[in-house]
Amino acid sequence: MNELRKRILLELLVTPMTVIPIVFGVTTFMLSYVFGGMMAFLSFVSMLVGFGAMLTNFLFNMKAVSERAVEQWRKKEQQKQDAELNALELKLKRTTDTTDDESHLINLRELYRQFCDDVAARRISEHTPPDMLDHIDQMFKACVHSLEESYDIYRTAQKMKGDLKKNMLKQRKDTIDSVGKSVAEMSSAINEVRSLKLKANNKELDQIRKNLKRSLSICQNRDQAYSELSDDMDRFEEYEKEYDSK
Repeated sequence: MNELRKRILLELLVTPMTVIPIVFGVTTFMLSYVFGGMMAFLSFVSMLVGFGAMLTNFLFNMKAVSERAVEQWRKKEQQKQDAELNALELKLKRTTDTTDDESHLINLRELYRQFCDDVAARRISEHTPPDMLDHIDQMFKACVHSLEESYDIYRTAQKMKGDLKKNMLKQRKDTIDSVGKSVAEMSSAINEVRSLKLKANNKELDQIRKNLKRSLSICQNRDQAYSELSDDMDRFEEYEKEYDSK
């Protein structure tokens, strides 16, 4: 968000109508020491025009500039996210124990893409509180993180033998199954937000908010549990390396 604020400020402050008069004003101010009062007057007027243009931008162009900056920022973030998800999909394709992880990621991406498109196109009711949209965003991130953890568990399991390997692959399957449930819950949450009336009453909003918070809490608890499991696997690997080196 800091990058977005900087982009908005730059678009408001750094324009030809602001930069050129101010630069000209500074230049003429320096020349006024040589050529006298007329240059000082031109400097004052020029800088006044530049700062006036800045003020005009803030008063009358803030909305248009902000919307343009938000759209540019959103596209940049979308490209970054797509690159990360494409990399995760390639990793999941290399696993051989189940295809559910890939299916859940595909469904998750499509759900979230359509949801983001609806928000950008303002097909989501303007009366929808921002915290509801944030809950859905966090649910998406929790599901992606769990899929990443499931791949880490798979990678570690490939180095194991016997019952330990079987147990780890079972834990990975449980993780993936939980992601599947979370994706279904996210789909329901999105449908609830989409179904909001244009002027939804407070009672309806409160109920949907409670449902979203409950779904998010479940997703985060699952994500935390499997994150701790992955940490345990990493510590086990380190211990195994130390043992083998002795």
